[in-house]
Amino acid sequence: MSDNESYFVFYYEGEQHVLDVPDWARAKDAAKRILREDGDVTETDHRYGRIELQLGGEMEHHDDYEEVWVSVQPPAPPCEPDEEHEWDTPHELLGGNESCPGVYGHGGGVMYTEVCVKCGTSKHVDTWAQDRATGRQGLLSIRYEERQYEDWAFKRGD
Repeated sequence: MSDNESYFVFYYEGEQHVLDVPDWARAKDAAKRILREDGDVTETDHRYGRIELQLGGEMEHHDDYEEVWVSVQPPAPPCEPDEEHEWDTPHELLGGNESCPGVYGHGGGVMYTEVCVKCGTSKHVDTWAQDRATGRQGLLSIRYEERQYEDWAFKRGD
């Protein structure tokens, strides 16, 4: 890179990554890829960093920046061998309004639960989660409880 070229730098957890991209949109995409690829997760992990446009080879902070947020979700635990989860919202397990079982208001979003009818694993989704480290709200959070309703799923299959 020459001394008079402008370029994007992404700062995340004390490291800086020079992004070889032509514009802000591609810089955001590249930063999100870096955030998603940073290790395995067992529960929702909210990750964020800062993209800056560096002008003419200067390596100093500028007012021209954007923050990038990514919610990295854990993978679903395995279902039955060679099976995919089949998610449902059985009112008899989850309660709530019969037309929307397992759904409850939460801030600017909702919290809801789904249950796999094959193995009984539950999936809990919060569409208005909060990052404990920063206080930022309105994030997506997913967690699983493996085979929480296994007895129900087994009886249902009879």
